[in-house]
Amino acid sequence: MRLTVVTPLFPPDVHDVASYHKDLITRLGTEHTVTVALFGHLPEQVHNVLFITIDKRAGTLTRLWQMFRALLSVRKTTDWFIVTNGPSTELAALALSFFTTKPILLLSSDTITHTGLYASIHSWLRYRAQGTVTLTGAFGQLLRPEIHPLIPQPAQTEIRYEAAWTNHIATINKYLTHGTRH
Repeated sequence: MRLTVVTPLFPPDVHDVASYHKDLITRLGTEHTVTVALFGHLPEQVHNVLFITIDKRAGTLTRLWQMFRALLSVRKTTDWFIVTNGPSTELAALALSFFTTKPILLLSSDTITHTGLYASIHSWLRYRAQGTVTLTGAFGQLLRPEIHPLIPQPAQTEIRYEAAWTNHIATINKYLTHGTRH
């Protein structure tokens, strides 16, 4: 399946959400053809993944317009859009939803952005998306455990981490396979 993942953060950005996206793209890339549309300049490369970058130093309206145009340009070669939440990605995806019949899966992990106008954009996109995967409670389990050379790492930590990712990818694949509306 051909996926386009839309994200506001990706390494070398240093944030838990950026690390999550790199793991997500790496794992999805083993089963699917993945394109990533992101705000950034020089993303860390992932094997067999195409990156479309939007310069985050541009003005807000310019960035939003460029992201929308990038999504329009790949809609014919995409089977599913996977959008991670954030006002900039959600607004571009919401606009896209009026110009394509390709399904959208919303990954929602950041509830801080759900206030004011952003809450409305998020609600509209949830309504137009074919599914929503909420990560609020499980997000911490999807972050790679920190390895410290002087502190022994319990074997269960890595096992729980891999199990959480296995479940998460299975949930995403369920939407991609069945196209169920939320």
